[in-house]
Amino acid sequence: MHIINPGGFPLGVTIDNLLTVNSTPRNRLLADVLAKTGAVERSGQGIDKIFYRSISDAKPDPDYTKSDDYQVELRLSTVVEDKAFALFIKDIQSKRSESEKLSLQELIVLSKVCKKTDQSTLDKSILQKLETAGLVEKIGNTKANKYILSKDYQIFSGTKVDHPLVVPLPNDQIDNLILEYLDEFKTAKMGDFEKLLENFRTREQVKYIVDRLLKNKTLIREGRGKGARYKKGI
Repeated sequence: MHIINPGGFPLGVTIDNLLTVNSTPRNRLLADVLAKTGAVERSGQGIDKIFYRSISDAKPDPDYTKSDDYQVELRLSTVVEDKAFALFIKDIQSKRSESEKLSLQELIVLSKVCKKTDQSTLDKSILQKLETAGLVEKIGNTKANKYILSKDYQIFSGTKVDHPLVVPLPNDQIDNLILEYLDEFKTAKMGDFEKLLENFRTREQVKYIVDRLLKNKTLIREGRGKGARYKKGI
């Protein structure tokens, strides 16, 4: 989706400070009227919400790079880059009260840790807070140590890459992983389940689990063969 608005950014606003600069409405009187009549929520939250939703859904960051002095152009993508990260964030948020949910800045740090970007520029206080909460872990004992996402993310991604320990999962947690995946993505192929569980069950074991869930109507199958898709039962 491309959204284009005539006119450049307001004075003092740049691509680099979009998330930190104070809100600067083009027409303050109009913004106040719209807010007081309930036509809009509190002003100045739009960009924050766009970034928050995109990062939570593991989609590419909102792209303003095509903007210039004459127009602001926003490009939004619907492509989910990392389904495991989306599940990881959804699981975290579902266990927290509204006042305790992750902030935008915390989401940004988690996303950058996940993407293995340069960590030297990340806010150390946020990293320490996320480590205390068990959402990231530090590996290495030297100045070159780095942070990785916690074992929960590794479970959702079905991989042990760069992680020192992934514990075996009992059957009820395996079932929950499948159901949480379907809560987020609605349908899945057998290959999706195999990828999700590849470090915990063999392909034959995954098929056995899916068959069991079909028999007790926890899952429903649509189609046959390689084209078959699965969704949650009623």
